[in-house]
Amino acid sequence: MNRIGIAVKRRVLFLAAILTGIGTVNANDRVCSSAAVNQEWAKALTACTLAAEGGNATAQFNLGLMYSLGRGVAQDSAKSAHWYAQAAKQGDSDSQNNLGLMYYKGQGVVQDFAQALRWYKLAAEQGNVLAQNNLGSMYRSAACV
Repeated sequence: MNRIGIAVKRRVLFLAAILTGIGTVNANDRVCSSAAVNQEWAKALTACTLAAEGGNATAQFNLGLMYSLGRGVAQDSAKSAHWYAQAAKQGDSDSQNNLGLMYYKGQGVVQDFAQALRWYKLAAEQGNVLAQNNLGSMYRSAACV
C-alpha cells in the first residue's frame, strides 16, 4: 500500500474508533490511538495533546477531530479549527479539507469563503476527493466569486 493509502487508512480507522470504539487503529501515536479505541478519552486527550504540541500532524488532526465531535472533550469548534490549522500548515490534506469546511460554514472561525477556497484547493491538489467535491460545490454555487 502506498503512503497516501496508509495515511487514509489511519484516518478512517481513527475516525471509526472515535465514532464506535471498535477496531484497530494504526496511527502514529499508539497511546493516543489505543486510548481512543478503548474510549479512554482522558488518556487519549493527554497523549494526543503531547504529540500534537510536539508537531505531530496526525495527532493534531486527531485532536481537531476530537474537539469537532466532542469525544473526550467538550465540543469546541475554535479548538478544533486551531488543531486542524496546525496540521493543515504541515500539508495534511484531511486537515486542510476540514479547515476549509470550517471556514465555509463559519464554525470556530469567522466565515471566509476565500480561506475555504484556499484550503480546499490545497487539499484537492493532493488528491483529497472530499476537498475536490467541496471545491466543486463552491464553484457551482458561486460562493467563491
